[in-house]
Amino acid sequence: MSDFRPQGSSIIPRGLGRSYGDATLNSAGHVLLTERLNRFLAFDPDTGILRAEAGVTLEDVLDVFVPRGWFPPVLPGTKFVTLGGAVAADIHGKNHHCDGTFGQHVVSLALVLADGSTVKCSPKEQPELFWATVGGMGLTGLIAEVSIRLRPVHSAYMEVQHTPAGDLETAMRLLESDRPEAPYTVAWIDCLASGKQLGRSVVMTGAHTHGAAALHHSPDPFDPKTGRRWSVPCNFPSWTLNPLTIKAFNSL
Repeated sequence: MSDFRPQGSSIIPRGLGRSYGDATLNSAGHVLLTERLNRFLAFDPDTGILRAEAGVTLEDVLDVFVPRGWFPPVLPGTKFVTLGGAVAADIHGKNHHCDGTFGQHVVSLALVLADGSTVKCSPKEQPELFWATVGGMGLTGLIAEVSIRLRPVHSAYMEVQHTPAGDLETAMRLLESDRPEAPYTVAWIDCLASGKQLGRSVVMTGAHTHGAAALHHSPDPFDPKTGRRWSVPCNFPSWTLNPLTIKAFNSL
């Protein structure tokens, strides 16, 4: 790190820039891009522990390991996140209430400190440095390597259930219900609804598909078949997005 940092200047690592709040803007110093630290280093199929450089993305992990029956223990709303960024922001996913944050599944880290030295830390080895780095937004040093424990899955498919909720009380009851068979939970909320419909939602729960249910989608349960993707071929003017059009869309 000392080789990259000009005298008297600061430096902060950057993953893929998906953090909220422009976390890697460094007006008083420099930003170190980490996308080229993108190699898988080791994988133990007996334990599910993957060791990779910090620039490896969750998309890379999904592409390589889902066909082999392994899945990231925590996945946020985008796959365009590096492992280093996932640790630095301690990201969470739709299974937060069951499995916690990304950092709780990290086995160890290789961290490059400001003086250029590299140290290994884990929940048992230099735990204070480890937990300061998990969620530390890159302020403890450059995360060079991440060892993460993947979880075994039986297919590449998810079984998803959509449950309408007419009001906030119903939505909260559905979200708080104990559903161990469906560890993934999220809700779409109509923020324009009011009165008795305040908080009306669609609560979505999901679980990894098993056995015959997975074969219903494809002869190979680890080969996801994606359908045609539709896109809007033009950009609508900004005035088309207003309370009236949003309310009409939400009523569908």
